[in-house]
Amino acid sequence: MPILDFAPSAPQPYLLSLDTETIPPRGLDAFLRDVTTLAKIRECGRYGRRRCTHLLCTRCGPRRQRADASHARSVVAEAGTALLWTATVDTPPGAPLASVWDDLDAAWGALTRRGWLAGRVDGHMRLTGIALSTAGWHPHLHTILVRSRYTPRAEAVDLAREITSRWLGSTSRLGILAHPSAQHVSTPETPRQRAAAATYAASQAWGHPGGIAGTPEAVLRAAASGDADALDLWHEIESASHNRRLRAVGGIFRPSETGT
Repeated sequence: MPILDFAPSAPQPYLLSLDTETIPPRGLDAFLRDVTTLAKIRECGRYGRRRCTHLLCTRCGPRRQRADASHARSVVAEAGTALLWTATVDTPPGAPLASVWDDLDAAWGALTRRGWLAGRVDGHMRLTGIALSTAGWHPHLHTILVRSRYTPRAEAVDLAREITSRWLGSTSRLGILAHPSAQHVSTPETPRQRAAAATYAASQAWGHPGGIAGTPEAVLRAAASGDADALDLWHEIESASHNRRLRAVGGIFRPSETGT
């Protein structure tokens, strides 16, 4: 389990290039309204209706990401200690996205059972990333963890190891494969590192820092360019996301507790 200073990178070769100049945002939005299987996205903002706020919506998703990143930056700037943890499970060959996502959700539920995580940190923001790699679907969790008081680096590293050990123990008990080397924890300490970590964690669907391909945005752009296979992949993302929380907060990340 790597304990790293914050330096985001692409761990796998991703499929589908991200060419932001090929299709303008307005064209991508119109395409999504025509092909989406999600009624709330299709009806978003039409005829005076309220915005859908769905993270996969081309109108609401980028706006929500910016708000999440801004909120996360403000919380980590005031926190005594911050960690960025990326948690994953292995993807069996040919596994559908929904199946791998089920494993990820089950592992998270086991890790947080009976307030285990809340007893060790003062707040967290969990954001689900989805990517398509050469190995298949790669849903993963980016979680920003904070403590109000300052924690010496050695203690922060111990906390990171404890959390990752519980994650791996939970997946093992559930019969879910999760490789230790695929779990990453970074310890952003400077204001610049913390701000970058918050932005990175929040930007998983749209405008990913570094332009990583294989994200939902890249899949949708490929579909809008006429790739029928990519359209099927987009519909799989929509179907798998049904009734799931792509973002969750706890502790001092809750708006009622931060005044935002």
